[in-house]
Amino acid sequence: MPRSTAPIPARDCSLARGSRRASLRRLFLCLLSLTVLLLAQAPAPAIAATTEPVGIVRIWPGYRTADSFTTVGELFDGGERHGGRFVRRTQSASREGFYFLTRLQLIQPLPGSEVRLELVLPTSANVITHRFTIDLPSGEPVLHLGVTGSDWPGAESRPVAWRLSVRNAGTGNVLVQRQSPLWTAP
Repeated sequence: MPRSTAPIPARDCSLARGSRRASLRRLFLCLLSLTVLLLAQAPAPAIAATTEPVGIVRIWPGYRTADSFTTVGELFDGGERHGGRFVRRTQSASREGFYFLTRLQLIQPLPGSEVRLELVLPTSANVITHRFTIDLPSGEPVLHLGVTGSDWPGAESRPVAWRLSVRNAGTGNVLVQRQSPLWTAP
């Protein structure tokens, strides 16, 4: 079949193009309105921050040498700097020992709180309790709770079980606590 070489008559597409744009605009506005309406009806997402007055974010237990606490500033003036951390030791004169690096999450400050650390050491089946009184600020304070000096049996020793709790200053009630898996074992 022979092909026709006659030119195709030109159509006026300006009107069709304009109505097509108008239709697309209307469709876009309808979809946008529907999306906004659906989002307005959706429940608010859960807030990631805790609503509890206090929480334990994480506890990192581990042995630390005295040298691991030495800072550059200390080399100049000899004074120990904590850099916003709360460092408490069972024997304040001795830095070397087993520490529980603890990050808390607090909605409000807890002045005069008792942080209680209970341990079972490999040398005895008895529970040893250490108490630290700390004015805890709101936010995420970092605690370095150390069992130091003669209170800790040595660098190679690890606790058999432990429990750490934060208690109300006035009542002594437990606000939050965390423990090792073996704490509840028979």
